[in-house]
This record gives sequence, C-alpha cells and structure tokens, in this order.
Amino acid sequence: MRLLLFCLFLLLPTLTLGQSACYLFVGGEFGGNSSKTDSIIRPLLAAFVAPLKQLPAAGISESKLASSCFYEVSLLSSGNGLDLSITGQHTPISLNGGAHSKLPFPDNVRHATLRILHKELSQPQKDQICRKYGELLVEECPQTQRLILVFREKRDSERESLSKEPRTILSSELESLFEELDSIEFLGVSKVMSGISFQQALGKTMNERGSNASLVISTDWEFQKQQTSMWKGLVSMTVTMESYSLKDGEAIKKGSYSVDPQKVPIRKWGKSQSFKRKSLLKISKKVTQKWSDTAIREFLQATDT
Repeated sequence: MRLLLFCLFLLLPTLTLGQSACYLFVGGEFGGNSSKTDSIIRPLLAAFVAPLKQLPAAGISESKLASSCFYEVSLLSSGNGLDLSITGQHTPISLNGGAHSKLPFPDNVRHATLRILHKELSQPQKDQICRKYGELLVEECPQTQRLILVFREKRDSERESLSKEPRTILSSELESLFEELDSIEFLGVSKVMSGISFQQALGKTMNERGSNASLVISTDWEFQKQQTSMWKGLVSMTVTMESYSLKDGEAIKKGSYSVDPQKVPIRKWGKSQSFKRKSLLKISKKVTQKWSDTAIREFLQATDT
C-alpha cells in the first residue's frame, strides 16, 4: 500500500501538468488583426496540444509567469510571406518550431500554425491533423489531386477559334482517364494565356478553382501543302502535357510528358475555316487513338501531389 502511494506521489506532478491549462501569448510584426490571429491559433493549440486559459484581467506578475505554463507565438510578415514560430515554457507538450506561409491573411496564420503542429507532434496527432486540415497542408499530408485541366491559350484569335473542337476531343479522352484514378478528383477545364506570366496566372486560376494540381495541355498543329500523286498535303499535331502542383499559393511545375506527334494526309486541299476544322478534328482523334493511356496514367500517378 505504501509503495502504491509512493508511486502515485511521484506521478502526481506529471498528471497535474498534463491536465493544467496554459497561457497563450501572441505577438510580433505581421500587420494583421491581433484578436483575429489569436482566435485562429488558440483553438488549434487547444485541440491538438494542451488546454489554454485567458490571462487574468489584472495581468500576471513576472514571478508567477516564470513558474507558469505558457506558449508563445511570434509572427513576422514580409513581402515574401509570413514567418511564424511557437515556443513554450513548462508545457505538457514541448513545441519549438517555425514555419512559413505565402497564403493571404488569415489563411497564412492557420497554415503556418498547422505546419508546426504537424512537424512537432506525434504520428497519431499528425494523422488527426491531416484528416481535418489535409487540403491546407498540401506538402505535409497525403493528397487527393483536386485537378483542373488547363489549355494554354494563344494570342492568335483565329488559331484559338480553330482549337475549340480539338480541345473538346482531348479533354473528353483525358476526363475518361481521370475517372479511372481514385487519386484524382477532377474539377473541370480552364484556359490560361501563354506568356512570361503564365505560371503566375496558372497559380491564380488554381487558387480560384480550389485546385491543388493541374494538367496543362499545349497543342501545336500545322498545315503543310505537299503535292503527291495521292495527297495534296497533310496536317500534323503535337501535344505536350505538363503537371503542376500548388505550393504556398504558387504553381510549381513537377514534370512533363510529350505525346507522339501524328500526321494525317489531306486528299483535297482547301483554305476555308470548315476545311481546317474538319482536318483538325481528324488529327485530334488520331492523336487520342495513338497515345498510350498507360503512359499517361503513369505520368499522372508519378506526379501525384
């Protein structure tokens, strides 16, 4: 009996520490709403780390603070994003880490806080965080690809007009492939203008669509007049696929895949829009018939977010 009481006496401080609430201090230079920031961080720490309590209205003395349990969160905002760090004193679960986020306020506060918690806490807690906030922690948690199919637009209005039907054929075949992959949730089709700001515009589109992955399709076709005994010319097409993921709100290229180029001979040459549309429909169908479904699946799975 005495031995049992002695063991309980030794365990008492640990049990008390684990059940006691801690203070939370949030500070730094981040240009955000301090009360809003506290209201984001406080429930996250309370849910995954330790119960928290408010400071007394009269404040707390330095001597009492020195022996108290508390977590301290520091934030620093710059043009490159938000840096957030968490430290603690006399805490039941030790936290001593930092994280960066490029998301806008207030999502950046939640994002950076969760990144620290995921890094610092045990595996069961990591799993719990991912189940609840996996969509936000793209790098830390296993992801379903919330994928959009994006076609690169060209500034040539005539060429864009002629590209509508080929894009419909390509997107229809790719959507069928997406449906076969459990790791992909297909969100739809978008277009983004080619150019030096393409990647920035793509990131913006992905954010607006709630996407964490995109498959960018570039098509290039050409009519060539080549007189032979049987043909008047040919139309050729090349298709390139690029995979992008979303990191800190920006589109990051992960890989590329080129479909084998195809050609279709033309028996009767023409210059009209209907002639070009008919020829482009033929070559688009040939591209999808000749490409390797298996190779495209492997490419999509290899670049899984």
